[in-house]
Amino acid sequence: MIQTREAARVNDATASIRTSTQLYCSTLKATPLLQACARYLTVGRQQGKHRAAPSASIGTPAKDFEATYFGTLAEVVFLHWLEEQGASPTYSLLDRMPVTKPDFVMDDVAYEIKCSPPGKKYLTISRSQHLNPARKCDFYILALFETPDTIRFCAPVPHSVVGEWRLMTNGHAPYYSASRASLTGREASAPQTSRLHLETSEFFSTLFSDYPSDELCLEIRPLYPQWHNRNGIPDGTRRWFSLTPEGIREATSHAQRLAGLYDVFFGVLPRLGREGKSEAVNFAGCLWCDIDGGSEGVEGAQSLLDKAVDGGKIPAPTFSVISGNGLHAYWKLAEAVPLDDDGRIRFKQTLQRLCRVIGGSSPLAHADSSRADVASLLRVPHTFNRKVRETPLPVHFKSTGNGDAPQSLVWWKANLPALPLPPPSKPTPLFPSGNVTLRLRRWATEGYPEGERHPRLVRDAKWLVRTIGLDKTQTLNLLMMKANASTGSHPVSEHELKGIVQWA
Repeated sequence: MIQTREAARVNDATASIRTSTQLYCSTLKATPLLQACARYLTVGRQQGKHRAAPSASIGTPAKDFEATYFGTLAEVVFLHWLEEQGASPTYSLLDRMPVTKPDFVMDDVAYEIKCSPPGKKYLTISRSQHLNPARKCDFYILALFETPDTIRFCAPVPHSVVGEWRLMTNGHAPYYSASRASLTGREASAPQTSRLHLETSEFFSTLFSDYPSDELCLEIRPLYPQWHNRNGIPDGTRRWFSLTPEGIREATSHAQRLAGLYDVFFGVLPRLGREGKSEAVNFAGCLWCDIDGGSEGVEGAQSLLDKAVDGGKIPAPTFSVISGNGLHAYWKLAEAVPLDDDGRIRFKQTLQRLCRVIGGSSPLAHADSSRADVASLLRVPHTFNRKVRETPLPVHFKSTGNGDAPQSLVWWKANLPALPLPPPSKPTPLFPSGNVTLRLRRWATEGYPEGERHPRLVRDAKWLVRTIGLDKTQTLNLLMMKANASTGSHPVSEHELKGIVQWA
């Protein structure tokens, strides 16, 4: 049963990766310090290998050293990058040779890092190691050296997928082989890989165009799902990117680099400075709605949106993104509008009005008004929704750029139905703590004899606070009732009564 569950977990992850039909890739640089560390470790690794298996050679000592060095450098660079992102992998990089476990483990998932050195056209994995139970991993991280210090890392590839690669011998022990072109999508899937990056980049470009300030930034925020946080692992580091074409491309690449580890979100509205709070949002260029599919899933969310659009209540969205179990819909505004404190409140109300038009109710599909806020974060397209550990769901476009013509914010405010009036507030009880007896209330309705009002107010204030134990608010209310029921040459002001109660 344990093996069956493990196979199901890996197969579910494999299905999710295949669903996106591409591998997210990240290119990292090996600094001189990291290269020096790799050389130092390679010397020890080579000695350990030859002691453990003297015949394990791929040719000359120089070739053996080169192969071990590039494999070690790939591990050093990738693990260093993981720790920069806030992750805490448990790795075997510094273990004595021979290593008898996967390269690193994170969140109970085992990984092996395999590389293709510079100038090689293929990446190979030893069949004996692939089938070795002690070294068995859940996923392989594939590192392709473009130059001796530039490495392109592909997203995790499931263990079962490598077993489907071409099995070779070529004078050596059997090994699995895959061309670099097939791993990077430069063969049949090349248009697909470039299309996904281009779609996300165009999505950002459309939403963040036409803003008037050069100081505004696009926030990318990586977050571990809740099942990671239970293990005390911190979230990744958020970054801000300029709204220039180059900044948009960098933001897209950064988000896709993080997709293998995190739930990746972006600030729907740009931020002024490196802040993510509402106060940092000074402009708005789009409206949005998070439609939760609930028990009806994506189909239920789409049905709600279609009903509102087909009924003429709202225009068709500029973009709609399948967020995992629902939809994120975006409407580009005809022009970006500035927001001050009052403007942020009114804009939030506009988003809430949009949610009410789309409607629905939990546990069925429904518009989630918790995302109706100027500081909202939504998922970056072509990443993964990792709420359920065993089944990460791809986040991808349902429709792109084929909505109705953008409308102004004034138009939206004029055409969306108003929010219902809040229910009338209940009157605040005179004595909120409830420990003022009816007898005391009756006592307060009886006035003082003429000429004795002031001294008796002082005496009774002391009695109510120190003897009865009432708080100052209750005491003030009783004394005001008592003073109003009394006669005198002039009325007692509330300010005067507060002074008496303060003294008591």
